[in-house]
Amino acid sequence: MQQGLGWWLVDLSGGRVVYHGGDTFGQTALVAFHPARRLGAVVLSNSRANLYASISELGLYLLDSSYPLTTIRRPFQVSTVQLHNLAGQYRSEEGDRFEIRVERDQLIFYHPASRADFPAMAITATRFEALGIELGPNTTGQFELDSNARAVSLKWTQSGRTHDYAREPDPNQLSLRVAKNELELVLTGDDPSPYRLEISENLDEWRPADLFPTPNSTVRIPFDAKVPVRFFRAARHSP
Repeated sequence: MQQGLGWWLVDLSGGRVVYHGGDTFGQTALVAFHPARRLGAVVLSNSRANLYASISELGLYLLDSSYPLTTIRRPFQVSTVQLHNLAGQYRSEEGDRFEIRVERDQLIFYHPASRADFPAMAITATRFEALGIELGPNTTGQFELDSNARAVSLKWTQSGRTHDYAREPDPNQLSLRVAKNELELVLTGDDPSPYRLEISENLDEWRPADLFPTPNSTVRIPFDAKVPVRFFRAARHSP
């Protein structure tokens, strides 16, 4: 491959092709010409996530089908349940952090220090490639799981260097749902502190209930539609 004044030059079996391209925020583009065949090609993308190599391949292939295309790599299929087992907050010993969440059945790495989201493609059930031109190629996150298939740590590899991140405890959350004639109050999270349910009709005055949920447990209360609307919260309790 050679470089001309503002153009890349590549000699293919059908003749020389000249092209130029690049990326900016949210898009990637390439323009290419085949002077001998009097053909031109323009390839546009509405993403910049490590796409320049693929865009270049497509443009050159359109002008000369002898140009080899990279084999398409399909994402490894990971269940939604397992993706949520990987979501959480991770911190390195140096204080760097990742906030990992699930959106539309895809893992998203959010890096607070750079204020950037990086969608990730599954390579295996525990290894993901983060997509973002700022990251460079072959940037991956490898999760370590516990016996319940829940992530406990993350190894982040970028530019040939690997950094370790430990998963931080998930904050406790209280959720409610109606199941037949019962209210189910589910307390989830990693905080082992004792809790006590409190009830209110107006969100101003709260009274304690003799119900003491533990993390990742369910409390069931008989449901009566005639009873005034109630609000529930879980408050830390000192026995």
